[in-house]
Amino acid sequence: MVFDQKDFGEKFFVLVTEDDEYDYYTVNLEKIPSVFERIYFLNQSCTNKKLISIDSDIKKDQLWFKAYHAYSENDISCIFTELLELTKEANNTMTEDEKTAWLAKYQKFNTK
Repeated sequence: MVFDQKDFGEKFFVLVTEDDEYDYYTVNLEKIPSVFERIYFLNQSCTNKKLISIDSDIKKDQLWFKAYHAYSENDISCIFTELLELTKEANNTMTEDEKTAWLAKYQKFNTK
C-alpha cells in the first residue's frame, strides 16, 4: 500500500483502507524525529493487543498498522495518541546514556 505523505496534513495517523477483517492505518514518522523515539514508539506499539504492526522500517516516513474492525477509529486514535505521549515523555525524561542503554536492549527493528 502507498499513502502520499502530504495527505497527512497535520495528522499523526490516518485510516487508509480496510478489508473484510481489518482497518489499515499509517503513522506519520515525520512527527517522531529521532531514532530513539521511533524505536520506542514501535516497541510500545507491539505491547498493545489491539494494534498489529505490519511494518518495522523506521527509516521510512511512515509505519503501517492494522486493527480488527471490532476496534473503532476512535479507539485506535486514543492508542496512537497515548503511544506518542509515552514516547515524547521517555525522550524528554531519559538521559542520553539511558537512551543508549535502552536502545542496546530493545533495538530489534529494521534500521538498515
